[in-house]
Amino acid sequence: FYSCTQPMQNFAVVSSLSEIRKLGGRKCVELEGRAIVLFAVSKAGQRVPAVYAIDSRCYHTGGPLNQGAIEDIGSKDYVICPWHKYVIRLEDGVSILKGPKIHEKGLRQRTHFVKVTETGEILVKLSKMPGGEEEIPSDHYCPATDEEKRRMGLLKR
Repeated sequence: FYSCTQPMQNFAVVSSLSEIRKLGGRKCVELEGRAIVLFAVSKAGQRVPAVYAIDSRCYHTGGPLNQGAIEDIGSKDYVICPWHKYVIRLEDGVSILKGPKIHEKGLRQRTHFVKVTETGEILVKLSKMPGGEEEIPSDHYCPATDEEKRRMGLLKR
């Protein structure tokens, strides 16, 4: 667990590829008081997995996205909320309805900017900056309170 408050050109080191691989391709972190989950998704032929950072709780009713299944739908990576099966695209947080055709619902989960260094460090920059984008539903569930840190496994009981 890394709790980062020092910006590195507005990005903070939150983990590494080796650490996230040991944890099964996902890791909960706290960044500037915000609870987020990292996903590292490997595909055939890729040397380095795609790494995504999103708010850790689903925008719908706060389901724990770190426990959700990852699916490849139409060559895009999605997380399925374990509580109500909401389907959220990892690259931009867009929520979809699955069926014969994919339909965007018009709702989204907050995603964050990710960089992976040549040495495998994972850096994240929060997408919600002061004076920036207006609040979206997942913002309601993202504060990293002590209760949320316990749920994420970041604090002992």
